[in-house]
Amino acid sequence: MKVNLYDSEPGFEYELEYVAIIPRMNGKWLVSRHAARDTWEFAGGHIEPGETAEEAALRELYEETGTLHCKLAPVSVYSVARDDSAESFGMLYYAQIEEIGPLPPFEIAEIDLVDNVPSSLTYPTIYPVLLAKVLEHLGCRCRFTD
Repeated sequence: MKVNLYDSEPGFEYELEYVAIIPRMNGKWLVSRHAARDTWEFAGGHIEPGETAEEAALRELYEETGTLHCKLAPVSVYSVARDDSAESFGMLYYAQIEEIGPLPPFEIAEIDLVDNVPSSLTYPTIYPVLLAKVLEHLGCRCRFTD
């Protein structure tokens, strides 16, 4: 699997299919655990028909973390290419969470605020690339895993 990041528009036609959001609150990373998995992940998912990428990011943040208010910043277009499928494109966001409500009754079993990103990630080849881009965006040179 290959992950590509684009500092500007990639220069060819593409359609955004996904959003990935790297959220922080009170100086900690906000991660979630899907009810069907024992690994940790960041918020994200498909962009629904008629939604903008930003609307999808805000919806996914709410559904997967209970986020009610945040400052959302686009970071980069990214793509993921698997050997057996076409390249798919998404928008990477950073979110500074300001308020979380109760976790909605969807697919997420729990959330956690952590100092270091857990090593047991759902997408271990994708998240480190996206997280490094967010850290670069924030001007950080800090360690991010446990």
